[in-house]
Amino acid sequence: MGARLYDKTPAILGGHELVDEALPKFNTIGDEELTAVIGQLSSVFALSGYIGGVYKGGYFVETLEGKFSEAIRCKNSVAFNSATSGLLAAAYAIDLGPGDEFIVSPFTMSATAAAPAFLGATPVFVDIEPVTFCIDPEKVKSAITAKTRAIFATNLFGHPAQLAVLRKLADANNLFLIEDAAQSPFAMEGKKFAGTVGHIGVFSLNVHKHLQCGEGGICVTSDDTLADRMREFRNHGELFQDGRIGLNLRMTETSAAIAGAQLLKAEKIITGRIEQAQMLLNGFDEMPGIKTPVTRKGCVHVYYTVPFLYDKSIVGISRDTFLKVVHQEFFQHRKKTDVNPISHGYVKPLYHLPAFQGLPHHCPVAEDLHNHTLVYFENCTYSPSVRQLSQIAKVFEKIIDAAMRGDLKDD
Repeated sequence: MGARLYDKTPAILGGHELVDEALPKFNTIGDEELTAVIGQLSSVFALSGYIGGVYKGGYFVETLEGKFSEAIRCKNSVAFNSATSGLLAAAYAIDLGPGDEFIVSPFTMSATAAAPAFLGATPVFVDIEPVTFCIDPEKVKSAITAKTRAIFATNLFGHPAQLAVLRKLADANNLFLIEDAAQSPFAMEGKKFAGTVGHIGVFSLNVHKHLQCGEGGICVTSDDTLADRMREFRNHGELFQDGRIGLNLRMTETSAAIAGAQLLKAEKIITGRIEQAQMLLNGFDEMPGIKTPVTRKGCVHVYYTVPFLYDKSIVGISRDTFLKVVHQEFFQHRKKTDVNPISHGYVKPLYHLPAFQGLPHHCPVAEDLHNHTLVYFENCTYSPSVRQLSQIAKVFEKIIDAAMRGDLKDD
């Protein structure tokens, strides 16, 4: 691996960067998807199978939905043009609206809270667990009121929330459990896939997810009534018999063909992300100042990202300084050819957004993660070589050693 790997001087102080080649992008689009698109465009089927009075979509949409249901072991799948649309449809299907409250983590993509709030419901932000970063069931229990209609649980970074506990809590209080499974396709809790424990699970097919078709989403449910409500809602609500209306949230046949090709190789894709994460983690054993992610017993983590907890009290410099120095060790940073593969903080807790300011909250775990301790590798953005995965771990080791020697200081 050459002398550069063992250069103890941080690049920011004049040493050589350790990751000396650009990290390849994570890209699973190939011949299978090209063949699927050509087949769809060459077929007798139109680009969209939705017409007046028909709400189930076309051949490729219905095929994708059937295959996804088989793969995820759930009765109904409903395809959408995005997971955000799926979240909106899920909220609509359970009749969430003005006067209702829904419990949600503040440490999730904004759509998890924004979609149900768009219908007039009020988010109640509940803190997360410090280990898995998913919503804390004990805090959920304390937040339930007479106005609560649903719990929206995000399976964050590829790890399932405590889904069985949350479902039991929801059932005991006559609530709906909606799973945001955008980052966790084929993650598992026990013998069940994430997304299938709640009343509705919402998956993403966005370009930067494990499985993708550019833009798209799929909702799953074992409840036929909820499935029908979502199907009608995505197609203007034309077939609703009770006077309700809907929107155009439909997936195209071309997107469905691409997603279907991705689904055929889902096991290979998911396994590859898990193996990459585990190879990276092998280099972090007992590294001072870094705590590696924990997988709850009986769960399968699919590592949308690989999160770490950073301890300033051990390393001696702030997380922001640490990341600034780490980024200098990547070829991309020197050439300014790419974004940094090591990120920090994830999202600012959602109650800081202007739309949600003023809502009560007490979420010290989420605040600490965002402001001080969370660092993560973008596992579904890059596909480093085995050599580069080893180099990334060496980057952390090199910078931590330099900081603990006193060579690095906060600005």
